[in-house]
Amino acid sequence: MPLSRMTSLLNRGQRTAVVGRTAVHVFLRYKRAQRRIATLPSDQRDAAWDRQHRESAGEIATRAKRLRGLYIKSAQFLGARADLLPEPYIAALSQLHDRVPPQSYATIRPVLREALGAEPEQVFAAFERRPVAAASLAQVHRARLRDGRSVAVKVQYPDIGRLVELDLRNLTTILGLVHRFERGLDFRPIARAVGRLVPQELDFINEGRSAETIIAALAHRGDVVAPAVVWEHTSGRVLVTEYVDGAKVSDVAALRAMGLDPREVAERVVDVWGEQVLGHGFFHGDPHPGNIIVLADGRLSLIDFGLTARLTPAAREGVARLSIAAANRDPIAVMDAFRAMGFIAHDDSPVAFVGLSSRMMGTEGGIDDVNTRLAQALRGFNIEGVPPEVLLVMRVQGLLKGLSTLLGRPGPVMPVWRPYAERQVAAASD
Repeated sequence: MPLSRMTSLLNRGQRTAVVGRTAVHVFLRYKRAQRRIATLPSDQRDAAWDRQHRESAGEIATRAKRLRGLYIKSAQFLGARADLLPEPYIAALSQLHDRVPPQSYATIRPVLREALGAEPEQVFAAFERRPVAAASLAQVHRARLRDGRSVAVKVQYPDIGRLVELDLRNLTTILGLVHRFERGLDFRPIARAVGRLVPQELDFINEGRSAETIIAALAHRGDVVAPAVVWEHTSGRVLVTEYVDGAKVSDVAALRAMGLDPREVAERVVDVWGEQVLGHGFFHGDPHPGNIIVLADGRLSLIDFGLTARLTPAAREGVARLSIAAANRDPIAVMDAFRAMGFIAHDDSPVAFVGLSSRMMGTEGGIDDVNTRLAQALRGFNIEGVPPEVLLVMRVQGLLKGLSTLLGRPGPVMPVWRPYAERQVAAASD
């Protein structure tokens, strides 16, 4: 057996062992905690459970950082699922950044050569070996094509596809065992969701097509673009796009140096996502400042379309009706809109639903704590029947609200989205 093959098998075995030990350790810790906390006075139990959740979440986050790959993605997914986990998990896992130490050019060169069908030197006139960004599944290099175009080259790590398959099998097995021994804990939907989403992120052709679909729908605006995909050099494992040179949207000083009003930029960003979500129903799912570049002429360039989502007609109408109800401050209409989307309040009254609307769509909060705020807002609600795309819309709103506040435009998202919401409701009624 070749040495490289033996090394690969050994690494996979080690990953499986680390995951197994962590799962057993966390599970046994919870079983012990159940017995111990049951003996505490009732007024101390919530605090004891919070401590237990924080300790276990910290251990899981540490292992995810070590293993990278699918486990970083899974932890980030969990950190955004305020409907599934206690708040301490949301706080710990949502802080996991999808940034890792880059791999060497020698390591990723074989992937480039195979995907391009030629030596990199034959395709690129220049290629910066130090990446400009590195994440859990791929890294990005700046390069120049033979025809002079400056491009960004996103290349997957070697063997990442097989590692993701292995990690997904491990995750599915572990969550299945947890459910078998503890019927009240069914996290198997997590494995199914990760198994559906991560392969999409590993398909760079899908990412390129998603970018083109969204930007084509917004083409009439003239104020938003995306890097053009260089299809002749793009494949499932390598994505080549136009290199975007500009300022990160959160860089207030840079925006002012361009002669732009940060508040007006914030208003446009919120409006661009309102049109995506309600105007077209297919949207970029991560409006983080790093994914929005402001060009020298003031246009917005959206990058990294790895996470996109499509709303069903019913979900789109529900978000639209909620937007109008929230803008009108109509508590009964707010309650009806949430109920129609599958939200069930333990305290089934307009007050509970208005509180949820206020916490999610008010003016407080920043970008980094959006997942924690969502977890806090959803306390007291059963959202088992809520489509995950609707929850993603709520997270998008939280990110937009945090960015707006950073740019000096504190205020809710819903009033900006209202025109799109009214057109959507009118179209649904026809």
